Amino acid sequence: MRIFLFCFAFCIVGVNGAAQQASQSIVIATDLPKTAATSAYLEVLAQGLIEAGFGSDAPSEPVTLERGEVRKFVDSTMGSFGLTSLQRSTSEGDVAAALLTSPGAFPSLNDTREASKGIIGDIAREEIAGESSFALRLWPYSSSALISGQAFSSIKELEGKKIATVDFQTNDFLKAMGAQPTQIGFSEVYQALETGIADGAVLSRQWLSPQRMTFFEGGTVLTDHKVDLSATFVNSDWWVSLTALQQRTVFEVLESAEFAAAQQIQNELDEVGELVSKYGIFETSWSAIAPELLREAVSSSIRTTSKSDPEGILQFRDEIEALSDSDEETESREPEEEEEGAIQSPAKILFATDRRFDSGASPLVNQFSNSESLNEEIYCGELMPVNAGKIGQVSGVVSLMPGRSIIRNEDCHGYIASLIGAGGGDLIVFVHGYNNTFDDALSTALAFARDAKLKSNLLVWSWPSGGGLASYGYDSDSLEWSQPHYIELIVNLVNDPRIERVDYLAHSMGTQLVSKFMRDNWPGNDAAIVLAAPDLARRILSQSVNATDGSVTTVLATEADGALWWSNRVHARPRAGRAKPIFVLDGMDTIDLTAFDKGITGDLNHRHAFTVKEVVGDLSKLFGGEWRAAQRGLIPLPAPGSTLHYYKIEPGVR
Repeated sequence: MRIFLFCFAFCIVGVNGAAQQASQSIVIATDLPKTAATSAYLEVLAQGLIEAGFGSDAPSEPVTLERGEVRKFVDSTMGSFGLTSLQRSTSEGDVAAALLTSPGAFPSLNDTREASKGIIGDIAREEIAGESSFALRLWPYSSSALISGQAFSSIKELEGKKIATVDFQTNDFLKAMGAQPTQIGFSEVYQALETGIADGAVLSRQWLSPQRMTFFEGGTVLTDHKVDLSATFVNSDWWVSLTALQQRTVFEVLESAEFAAAQQIQNELDEVGELVSKYGIFETSWSAIAPELLREAVSSSIRTTSKSDPEGILQFRDEIEALSDSDEETESREPEEEEEGAIQSPAKILFATDRRFDSGASPLVNQFSNSESLNEEIYCGELMPVNAGKIGQVSGVVSLMPGRSIIRNEDCHGYIASLIGAGGGDLIVFVHGYNNTFDDALSTALAFARDAKLKSNLLVWSWPSGGGLASYGYDSDSLEWSQPHYIELIVNLVNDPRIERVDYLAHSMGTQLVSKFMRDNWPGNDAAIVLAAPDLARRILSQSVNATDGSVTTVLATEADGALWWSNRVHARPRAGRAKPIFVLDGMDTIDLTAFDKGITGDLNHRHAFTVKEVVGDLSKLFGGEWRAAQRGLIPLPAPGSTLHYYKIEPGVR
């Protein structure tokens, strides 16, 4: 296997062209075979980075490296990209990555692509991430089919057939299907077919040329055997040094490169379809000839790669399928309508953050990166409210209120308190979750204030989340680093006589920050506390609720929260926001939002608090003073195995 390096002059620059770091060389290293899809990906990636302002020179000719050096190179080299087979990156226990590399796991190229972009792909990227590298993207670089010169239309007819393969995962899969895998190198496959040593072979597209189709005339091809995926890694130190805008730009380039590779593979699949039709080869699929064996064969294949417990693998597949059960409901459910009219919320909307500040960037959302502030500085400001739009979303540019400027450090407390005191004295403090850029955090806060028609003022605390799916560990450390800054500011605001009441809203990983504040630093005031999709261990939440006597904590939970399902696996402890089973505590209102789950697409059922009109409407009442669910007309339901109750919100009930 050859490994290629592409190098070109590279200068990390913003959209405005201002250099952020010294000029350096960027390197793209890969240990993938030179397929048409790989070439397309490399071309679009290199050119896309140049056109986006990340470099000025065309790539040089490829340089050969020793095999296995890609990950080491990325770990040790700033500004480096590594493209390597997902299967070679998978190790013991990596069940999601092993599933994505298994033969027969997904019936088509599009299904494989969707899985690699969805929660399975999220988990796989987390599983294979290194200490000094992030896996940013999975993409297809090759596809393979099982082809034979013998006709068969059922799995019984495949039994005992000798199938040439070089893939150890395919070996185990074929054994489970009743075939007899035979280890033969690609260069010897056609000789083996001609001499009868093999009855068929698993071949990638480049080995299925028209002149070779005579070997299989009148035979059978299973076109859905496997799509091979690559992971694109970047150096983690370099990645977190980029601004949020630069990271988004890289993701856009990777999206374009992935599309180019997938389009190339689809073209090849179309060509194979034309060839097999021309030579009278029967085209079928694993799901058509062996639906009853496919599940166990895939699990057997995963077991070979991940060396995981067979029952654990089957449980993993069950959970993935359960999360996908409501996908059909998504198609029939009407989309949320656009809200028309003027700004409805009289609230002042402010931000405070300990992200790194870049005064030279523009607009506002690009001035605060995904890194921690220098010297642990805090910045704050007042935001311009947003006009009507689709629920949970902001259109247009997020900006400061005209005439306002960014305030820093100790001046933030006085500045915020004076604005809140002039605006009625009530304040809701919102803390966002994992995988949020500064833009994400501010947009969510602005949209929520508008959609809920808040009368209380809203302050969003934006801690330095890495803003990427691969940054879960980074975000955990950043959240802990941010905790003392958050606590100092909030305690000062609670104790300021200009502020009458402080309530709390937190989402996802952000609930960990608020929960620790509740448990260890609670200032003693009565408050409404809303924890939406809390990524919290249940026992920790119990401690926090017990430390806030006089306050009312509301937990918003759902069964098919894909992000919390993943977190369950990472922490090996059930999360409070996953209603499977529902988590209840004396004095705490738990509200089940499962009725709004829509499968594992989009936001993974993780943002109901901000994107579902019925839920936003209920929170509007809550923050308007109706702290208890029963006050708001919700009906108590008996919690399974408990004497306590929980509540539900249903579609159409506002």
